Amino acid sequence: MTKDKHTSVLMLSFMLSIIFLTSDANATSQWSRKYKTPCSTCHIAFPRLNYYGERFMLNGYQDPDTEIPDGSTLAKKVFNQMLSMDKLDNHVGIRLNLTPIQVKTKALTVNNESQEEVTYAKTNWFQVFIAGTISKNVSIFIESEFADQGFHFSWFHLGFHNIGGTSLANAFVGNLSPLDFASYANRLRQIGAIKGDIFGIKTSGGAKSVADGGNGAAEDALNTSGSRPGLMYFGYKGPVVVWAGISPGESAVDPNNKIHYWVGGKLLVSEDMESKFEGSNVTAWVYKGEDATATESAQITNPYTRISLQGNLRYQGFDIQAAYLQTTEENYSLGQVSDEVKYSGISIVGGKQIGKFYPVLQFDTITYEDEVYSGKKLGKITVSMSYFLRENIRLGVHARLDQDGDGDDQRSHDIQANVRIMF
Repeated sequence: MTKDKHTSVLMLSFMLSIIFLTSDANATSQWSRKYKTPCSTCHIAFPRLNYYGERFMLNGYQDPDTEIPDGSTLAKKVFNQMLSMDKLDNHVGIRLNLTPIQVKTKALTVNNESQEEVTYAKTNWFQVFIAGTISKNVSIFIESEFADQGFHFSWFHLGFHNIGGTSLANAFVGNLSPLDFASYANRLRQIGAIKGDIFGIKTSGGAKSVADGGNGAAEDALNTSGSRPGLMYFGYKGPVVVWAGISPGESAVDPNNKIHYWVGGKLLVSEDMESKFEGSNVTAWVYKGEDATATESAQITNPYTRISLQGNLRYQGFDIQAAYLQTTEENYSLGQVSDEVKYSGISIVGGKQIGKFYPVLQFDTITYEDEVYSGKKLGKITVSMSYFLRENIRLGVHARLDQDGDGDDQRSHDIQANVRIMF
């Protein structure tokens, strides 16, 4: 993105911030405006959802504690039994992510010497998202993002909820994540600027290139938690959430597509149990698929399997998430001769809001278990402190410390300041 485009985005963000933040003291996000409630009703420390926020999402952005879903009438103008319209600002939300300064050690090589890389005033992204109820039990989520790579739709899906009057029958169709309902989904994170490394490795060349400093060599390479076109069923009742989905891969129109599918289940301490551990949960999840590429004479595939066991402990304000991921790829290089690669990873992140402060500690490690890359190990420790100027304005400092085991002279650390705004 050019400097002029960056400036335009910043100016637009600033003007919209002034309009929204001064016109209504409670104007933070569309659901906060619609329900006239603070952000903390659904968020621990935005964007991270609390247990009520997760239930609100499952129920199609409708109050989960009412017997009759409120999506068809609440705060809407009702024309007749078939038509009601919501206010525009009950659907539209805006988010801005900026990095005022970032320092990466040993990130540049100048005259054969490793030097730090310093970045100032980086606009990570500017998002406009439209989300809410179209009618009773029909929801929509569309997230459009402006970043260095240009404009794109990150996530978009239609939701059909409480089909047949039961919470056991719901569906999403669109661009979605197969880990949306897991204990550690790697979305709406505790450290908004830092993802879990174990979820980012892509198939078909990913294992090799990550070990060597890159990620995802193949044209259709998929990571674990990112968006992809698909159809997903989900259901929930009391302490149980289950889901299953299918996807054609990264693109719905690629002639090399192979079907990918996943199934998951979560057991949680539900609101009915009246426990201090309300919202705590454990997840088991399996994902299988085939990445493919075509040569002049044949299509070459890479069948792979991913298995994840996860947990989320919520107790007296503490929020601790942990995930173990095991992956096997039968032909990661997409070559004529199959070569198997195995790797596993662990990610743990925990935080607790203390007044306006939110300290978080995160640990990520990836270990390669195959013969070719045995001994390769990637590891990161992240220390983060955020300060909430308001519930919807988050100022953070994050230090991501490299622990990859290749020696102090090769480790590259990342320290950055981060600003996130939601309104």
